[in-house]
Amino acid sequence: MILVTGGTGFVGQEVVSELVRSGHRVRLLVRNPAKAATLPFADRVEIVRGDVFQPETLPAALAGVQVVIHLVGFILETRHVTYEQGHVEATRNVLAAAKRAGATRWVQMSAAGTRPYARSRYHQTKWQAEELIRNSGLDWTIFRPSLIYGYDERDRLLNLLKRVLTFPADLAQLDSLPLIDGGRPLVQPVSVKEVALCFAAAPAKEATLGRTFDLVGPVPMTWREMVLKILAAMGRTGVYEEVPLLLLLRMVLWSVMLALPVLLVALAWLGELSAGVAFLGMALLIVLIIVATRWRSTIIFNLPGEPLIQASEVLNLFAPQSLRPSEALKMAVEDNVGDPRPAAVEFGYKPEPFEEAVRRILPR
Repeated sequence: MILVTGGTGFVGQEVVSELVRSGHRVRLLVRNPAKAATLPFADRVEIVRGDVFQPETLPAALAGVQVVIHLVGFILETRHVTYEQGHVEATRNVLAAAKRAGATRWVQMSAAGTRPYARSRYHQTKWQAEELIRNSGLDWTIFRPSLIYGYDERDRLLNLLKRVLTFPADLAQLDSLPLIDGGRPLVQPVSVKEVALCFAAAPAKEATLGRTFDLVGPVPMTWREMVLKILAAMGRTGVYEEVPLLLLLRMVLWSVMLALPVLLVALAWLGELSAGVAFLGMALLIVLIIVATRWRSTIIFNLPGEPLIQASEVLNLFAPQSLRPSEALKMAVEDNVGDPRPAAVEFGYKPEPFEEAVRRILPR
């Protein structure tokens, strides 16, 4: 019997589906059984109500369990859950209940970039959770994925970028996209299907005991390269500029294009609009519209990370916890990469090239 926490989330659903396909008996710990009952695999798993923050609800969920796959995690803090609660306290609660129930095997979802003296509290608390597992006495395996992308509406990474880069959001932004530190930090996006395959295979692989694996794409790329690959898959082009002069030129173009009809109407209302001026004004307006609609290259420009982080630290003094961006910014200026080779050896792990994946996922 395998207990999965976080099994209703983006990664969790894929992991549970893979476990079921592999013939495992699976139990889900969920806060809302009625909602979990609507999932595609609901009739093939056991659903038990419980909460990782309420230790008294955990013994029933862990009865008879040999393996725990712990997927609970929070990219951003909320009004109700801090990183310390979501990563450390939740892990401690489930781990204590698992040991009391006699479970012997633990598979942990961590994150690329996790280390003891990380800059962000996200990675610090992920490390603290890893330490709890390493010192638990259980047989453990830890996975550290980079950015995880998916193939449907549950995916956050590609769907967010797709919404930002398509109408009407792209029009509202004048076809521009700011990237922290010019999009120079490195990432290694990995498919949720490949992550799920490794999680589902880990419980039966003795060679993975006491080991930590990076789950990452085949090669590192900058955020800028990743965005350009997404644009290419959508049939779009992009251009980068350190100082957004092209964006300034585009703003002037759109400002004139929007102001010109207002000016012509005002002159007509005042009786100052001659036929020649009207003709020239309309001709100029048509030219501006043609230029604006055909000049659709996405302008990618630099947003300096350190000044933003410093400003966000000041904002933290006044903003509620759920609206404090400093931790996310600290992660955004760091590389998020790893070594795919150890996982490739143990799991037959063959990460899909990102550009091939986005060509299949995103419509042109």
